[in-house]
Amino acid sequence: MLSVSDIAAEMDEGLGALFRDGLELAARVKADAMEAETAGERARLALSFHRIARSVRQTAALRLKIAAEAARSGREAAAEGVERQAARVAGRKAQVRAQVQRLIWREHEAPDDETLREETTEDLDALLEIEVQDEAFLDTAPEALVARLAEQLGLAEEGADAPQADDAAASPEGGEPRWSSA
Repeated sequence: MLSVSDIAAEMDEGLGALFRDGLELAARVKADAMEAETAGERARLALSFHRIARSVRQTAALRLKIAAEAARSGREAAAEGVERQAARVAGRKAQVRAQVQRLIWREHEAPDDETLREETTEDLDALLEIEVQDEAFLDTAPEALVARLAEQLGLAEEGADAPQADDAAASPEGGEPRWSSA
């Protein structure tokens, strides 16, 4: 089965051949019209030349239109890829930020630690901006990013890699709690 790009290449090749052949034929008809001996023969050849020339112009315009559409489609596909990548980065960044933010609150939960929490959060945001520049950001496990950022911020590592018990998710029978990855 032919791909879209194979079909487009074939079509462009055919239109190119049609354009060249039409141009050559138009030149021959023009030459014949110039050498015609009677006015009626010149008029008939002039009409043929006009029709062939119009076909050549239309073929050229169609090739140009197809090339412009292909270029636009390529740009749109590239832009969509960039947008998807940016959305994935933003999502991962928010996920990691939320997890480290919980560690910051756990470490600085006293009411008089508010300034320290704000400063640590600002440091976190700066470190995250650096992290997202790394090409491996999306390939790195969120847990590894959280652990690295926690270490850089001087936060206690306990709880950074362990799942957290969700109070609302505790088993109603009083048995084992269900763990959430939040």
